[in-house]
Amino acid sequence: MGRVQNKTVIVTGAASGIGLEVARRMADEGANVVVADLRADMAESVAQEIGDMAHAISLDVCEDESWRHLMARTLDHFGRIDVLVNNAGIAKTDNIQNIDMISLKDWRAVQSVNVEGVLLGCQHAIRAMKMVGGRTISQTLEQYLFPYLMQTDLQAIPVNDLPPYGFANELSRKRISRGPDEGCGQGSHT
Repeated sequence: MGRVQNKTVIVTGAASGIGLEVARRMADEGANVVVADLRADMAESVAQEIGDMAHAISLDVCEDESWRHLMARTLDHFGRIDVLVNNAGIAKTDNIQNIDMISLKDWRAVQSVNVEGVLLGCQHAIRAMKMVGGRTISQTLEQYLFPYLMQTDLQAIPVNDLPPYGFANELSRKRISRGPDEGCGQGSHT
């Protein structure tokens, strides 16, 4: 029996990347999986690949009504919500860029998805879980919300030292290239 046998798990951003792998793993562990993504055709392909225990639902994490729709369809299809993996996120570029060069429009788009989308997901999941007894919310983007350490391979890097969402400045580039130091150990926030 899998660790999440017969639980219903919603995974946002599940059409690719980390979300796709989380959705696959949850299904392997026995969960019913909601493959939630803005790219509905890709989400449907993932759900078909996973099989009968998966259901694709289009989701725009920035829209309150889209979250309402997701929760209602999930409850209609599976009867319960046990876990939300709030994974969806964007960086407006594929390359790290200087934070002083990012446009305000791109910055706001990133904030809308990566921060407000997480908030909306938590709000709607908590409400739905209270109705049916679910209990877990996983924030894979929590390093953007809380000033704790972020682990990267063998390095522990204080989040305060890294500009958010794939943007870099000279200080963060030096910190990354230099690697961990004594002031950057577990539990250190300097």
